Amino acid sequence: MAVVAIATTAVSLKYLGRYQPFADLIRRSEEMPDLSLEARDVTVAARRHGHKNWTIHASSIRFSRDHRSIQGTGIDHGKLFDDHGKALLTFAAGRAAYTTPLGEMAPDRFATLSLSDGIRLAGAGRQAPTLTAQTASWDARKGTAVVPGDVRIDFPSHTGRAICRDVSINTRTGDISVAHIHGAISRTKLVK
Repeated sequence: MAVVAIATTAVSLKYLGRYQPFADLIRRSEEMPDLSLEARDVTVAARRHGHKNWTIHASSIRFSRDHRSIQGTGIDHGKLFDDHGKALLTFAAGRAAYTTPLGEMAPDRFATLSLSDGIRLAGAGRQAPTLTAQTASWDARKGTAVVPGDVRIDFPSHTGRAICRDVSINTRTGDISVAHIHGAISRTKLVK
């Protein structure tokens, strides 16, 4: 028996380059499929330094197998928070994608949160304007939310509307920059 084991090892090393005496006996299976976890009608929250960083309530959320991404559909309510846990923005979108390059669901690992398929962003206060666009993204490292392309801004209490391009919001300072803005504000609605 020992002679058979030694001979099998020698043949394995010579022809396969490593020790696999029963390699030909084991049927090689196809690669494992990309497994993931999916949840329906769920709220997910990301935390950073003990504070909420963002929350999403979606009709469906899928967590990747490698823990590097979350894909959500039917986002009916989401919030983005500042570094102290205070709500900055609320949002809704057809789709959301959260990715981190390090395989950990941690926003302080230079992660991005992207929204698409028709989005609505609003400031957390009651008198904040609402932004409507096709896509938006938030970069944790830069602390910016970017809404590229055409953006419609609706001011509260129907006081006005504006169209602009390329909105950028600094989530650390609250500063907002826009390009090519034009619109109208109703003076009668502003003055009581």
